Amino acid sequence: MSLYDLFCVNNVTHPYDIETSGKSIMRNLNVGKLKNWLQENNMDYTDENVDTLITNMRRYISSSASVLLDPGLKDCYDAWLHSLNDTSRQSIAKARLIYMNAHNCDVHFGDGCFDMLTNAKNDFIQHRTSPMEQKEHDLNCRWCKKKFQLDSYSILQCKCAARIGHLECANAFSKEYKNRCPVCRTNLLKRKEISKYMFWSIENKFKL
Repeated sequence: MSLYDLFCVNNVTHPYDIETSGKSIMRNLNVGKLKNWLQENNMDYTDENVDTLITNMRRYISSSASVLLDPGLKDCYDAWLHSLNDTSRQSIAKARLIYMNAHNCDVHFGDGCFDMLTNAKNDFIQHRTSPMEQKEHDLNCRWCKKKFQLDSYSILQCKCAARIGHLECANAFSKEYKNRCPVCRTNLLKRKEISKYMFWSIENKFKL
């Protein structure tokens, strides 16, 4: 079963519908139903077994939803999924899984994914980049173009952009344009941090 089958969606389903499906699965995942299923299938269990199983199932649903909701992870998963029927793509799919495992802290592709790539080359080195090995990048203010630090900054979001830079520069920009974007004319919303979800369902964020 693919993750798409698990959530009853396909590879072009809107993220909102994937999230809704995941929440529905979580709501239906409870101890009572699980015990009934175990009894119907004549499986012995203890309350401790059930609690552990429920916890692991919820963790799996959550991480699976994260794969389909994150564009980079979803693209990597799709490449792996397609390579199962096209062995010529398995080496590059394996390389992408290794890269994601080394650079993503939220989701880790397990050994089962690699075991299914039977025709992939085996000369890849799996390596997780440590924080000390990651390069630091200069952050330049959107308005004055000078460097700024992450201990003091501001984000102004509108429909067309998310501007980030010095707090003083952001406040001056907001005041100059009366808290409205000069391009799309929507209100400038102050944000505390950058998120991959900032522009999802963007129209709803600006409804009065």
